Amino acid sequence: MLVSTFPTLHEALVDILPLDKEYCLITHQLNAGTMIAPHYHDTAHEWVLVDARGKINVFHGVHQSELVLDNGAVTVIHFPPLSIHGIETTTPIRYFVIRSSADVTHYV
Repeated sequence: MLVSTFPTLHEALVDILPLDKEYCLITHQLNAGTMIAPHYHDTAHEWVLVDARGKINVFHGVHQSELVLDNGAVTVIHFPPLSIHGIETTTPIRYFVIRSSADVTHYV
């Protein structure tokens, strides 16, 4: 898992996405206390992009990190293929997920 911040959403997208590739875009709006269960993808890279204020717990493998998100920046969390990951919200939050390709989601 890699966490980065960018001043704008455009700069984040330019940095993380190679040109002329196919991507899948998903939008989530979650209430506080909502859990995206731990899962992984066989071949897809996954990026979570948050440009709102809030708090989330990020699960990556056996590790858990609390991220405090600030409205002044875009936070990007990258999960490579086969890495087990999940998210739990501690405040209401809205974010985008971009995957590098269509892929099967395996819940653990």
